[in-house]
Amino acid sequence: QPAKVKAIKVEKVEGIKDLKSGYYVVVGNFQDAVERDALIRKLTDSGSLDANFFYNMNILSYYVFSKMASTKEEAQYECIQKEGNPLFGKSFIANVVSDNSIKE
Repeated sequence: QPAKVKAIKVEKVEGIKDLKSGYYVVVGNFQDAVERDALIRKLTDSGSLDANFFYNMNILSYYVFSKMASTKEEAQYECIQKEGNPLFGKSFIANVVSDNSIKE
């Protein structure tokens, strides 16, 4: 019998400048830059080399993410793969929608 997969929260985030639209696997949000940077270091040390952050003006907090995906399914797969990892205990998906996002 397959393990029960917990529902993964998907939050729509709008109004973020200079950020590519997509699905971000968010593992934490912080108002303190020191805590934010400490989590990014832990993520990169554990192999999440794409870990970074963006500032969510809507809630005045930094969102630390482990990966950006172009589809919701890809982001969900990342969450499922990391289930059980303490760094990903509070992970959710931020669907960033931006009119003036950075083009590749």
